[in-house]
Amino acid sequence: MTFVVAAWGSVNEAEVLNSVPTANSLQRTFSFDSHPDIVPFDETRYRFANGAVDLDRAAADFSRRRSSKPLLGDDLILVTGAPYGSAGAPPREGDPLDQGLYFHADGLGQATNISVVSTYVWERLPSRIDLPVLRPSGRRALQPYLMQCFAIFALNSLLPDFPVHEETRGCPFDYCHNVEDIDQFFAGGWLCDECETYVRRQRAAGAISREQECSAKRLLNRALGRWPGHGVTSAFVSYGQPDRQLAMWLRTQLEQHGIRCWMYEMGATPGRRTWAEIIEQRREADRVLVLCSAASLNRDGVLKEVEGQVDEDPDRIIPFSLDRDWLDPRFPVMRGRRDLKPFLLDRNYIDLSERDRSQPLKRLLDALAEIN
Repeated sequence: MTFVVAAWGSVNEAEVLNSVPTANSLQRTFSFDSHPDIVPFDETRYRFANGAVDLDRAAADFSRRRSSKPLLGDDLILVTGAPYGSAGAPPREGDPLDQGLYFHADGLGQATNISVVSTYVWERLPSRIDLPVLRPSGRRALQPYLMQCFAIFALNSLLPDFPVHEETRGCPFDYCHNVEDIDQFFAGGWLCDECETYVRRQRAAGAISREQECSAKRLLNRALGRWPGHGVTSAFVSYGQPDRQLAMWLRTQLEQHGIRCWMYEMGATPGRRTWAEIIEQRREADRVLVLCSAASLNRDGVLKEVEGQVDEDPDRIIPFSLDRDWLDPRFPVMRGRRDLKPFLLDRNYIDLSERDRSQPLKRLLDALAEIN
């Protein structure tokens, strides 16, 4: 799926177009292209008495003017600095800061969906030092806001009935009525339980793939400043059945942060040869996460996965210590006559043996984010 991004009217064109390679570097599912030569936008033709701009009518006129031209992509995103005012309601008095933040004009009668993003409110909100990108003046740059919008449009393109609710949850799908509402998400929000449940059900129904979901969430993470680098996008979880519950917890945590995880129990394809698929998935993953415990490291399936990765690329292994027993020098980690334990002990491991896993998880996420 391709999104074409263009600066439209009074907006910093360089910041808009520079957001495109950033969005592409963070994920592999959605393609973002820049289009610098878009039809000019004369805001004065659509301005209300209070200074807001009728972007509904402007976008409709834009769509008609380009109706005979070849389609630019699956979806077109126009980014403008004009304050949004709606033709469907009388403009409010006073400063147009209280107008809408962005809107999605679905199709406008054409084959290509047109989305319009207004950055007017975002650029005039007080500075936040915790945002991942600031202008030299200390004012907000456009990138965090655009990453959030790109993620929303990507999810909406696949799931057009996404629930939208009042601004109380810090969720990107909250409907922002007031100026300060947008910062509830940037203060550390995430998809709320209702939206997460909706995505999970749609994924089970086949409307969205796990990789598409993870790609959209990586864009949200960038908006929140959680991913300073390119980072890991996929992982293979090697575990034994006694550690299944913890493996499921780890998979959930990573996928909530945009990392697609493959576990045999959840990802195996009916009818495929078992080890052919396991080897294929292990090779395709950016990192192989090995759950190490005395109960799992005596199982041949786990040992076969570890041995295969040791033979091919041991530097992609990240061990997780679930207990202290396997660390005992007297505990063997053998497959046949081969001792695999040195390959696990040779690497810094993540300690998940304690009840509180918040700090080890943060350490893991920070490390994965820095891997290029």
